[in-house]
Amino acid sequence: MIPTKLTLKNFMSYGESGETLSFDGLHVACLSGDNGNGKSALLDAMTWALWGKTRASSVKSIGEDDLIRVGADDVEVRFEFDLDARHFRVVKKRRRGKTSEWQLAQQDENGAFVAVGGMSQRETGKLIIQLLSMEYDTFLNSAYLQQGRADEFTRQTPDSRKRILSEILGLDRYDRLEAKSKERYKEQKEIADDLEREIRLLEAEIANLPAHEEQLSAALSGLADISAALARQEEETARLRDQRSKADALAAMVADAQAARVRLETDLALREKERCDKIARLKTLETILEQKASILGDYAGLQEAERRRELLEPESRAYDKARLERQNEISAI
Repeated sequence: MIPTKLTLKNFMSYGESGETLSFDGLHVACLSGDNGNGKSALLDAMTWALWGKTRASSVKSIGEDDLIRVGADDVEVRFEFDLDARHFRVVKKRRRGKTSEWQLAQQDENGAFVAVGGMSQRETGKLIIQLLSMEYDTFLNSAYLQQGRADEFTRQTPDSRKRILSEILGLDRYDRLEAKSKERYKEQKEIADDLEREIRLLEAEIANLPAHEEQLSAALSGLADISAALARQEEETARLRDQRSKADALAAMVADAQAARVRLETDLALREKERCDKIARLKTLETILEQKASILGDYAGLQEAERRRELLEPESRAYDKARLERQNEISAI
């Protein structure tokens, strides 16, 4: 990790304006000044941004609100650094009496910072430790010797010294390789066991090869019989299909004949009805013919009555006229 820029706002003795310290072009730097000028606060700001801890974190009576400058309500630290040809920025904020905000971002090819942290502070902290491959205690016992605590490493327990050295020297890589080797061995052993079981099954099958060959011979013989029977069945099926076709043709002819019979019966019924109607009309005409003499007599009487009516017509008109004149005279009288 190579620090590049540190910005502090209301962090301990630093003010509201947001002081920025750039590390560009620096290889070895020396901070000097009177006590209380804020030299150690710069390192505390870095450790607070990266691990959320400072020199005072070991004191239970001191909390994160004590990192906020007196009279201010919030604190913010921005720390940028390079790691493995990548540029990162960590931003840690806190309002007095509130929960802190922690964000890790990586600079993309366009120069913009893209958040890569977790959804919570815990996840962001774990991601930073994973990125740096170093915890806060390891940093204190390797790269950072606090004032008055130069013997920090020797004061650790054997297990802690072993863990710190392992992180510094990267010995955990061998632990990971050992775990991967064990996992790979387990996978290969499972594959070998599966192959061994398959080999035993194949050997058992090979031992039963004569019986399988006998079964195969019997199956082939049975297959020949089944093939012959199938051929006979196919011939019978073809014959039945031919008969079925003929039967279908006959059924169609029968259906046509029945339809024709129905049509003929209907036509015959119509003709019979017409015949009955003609017979009835003929009987009516015969009855009329039987009454011919009477009808002719009546017709002659009708003609005579017509002649007499014509003769009486003038007299009837004269009578009607006289009656009308008489009526008028009666009306006049």
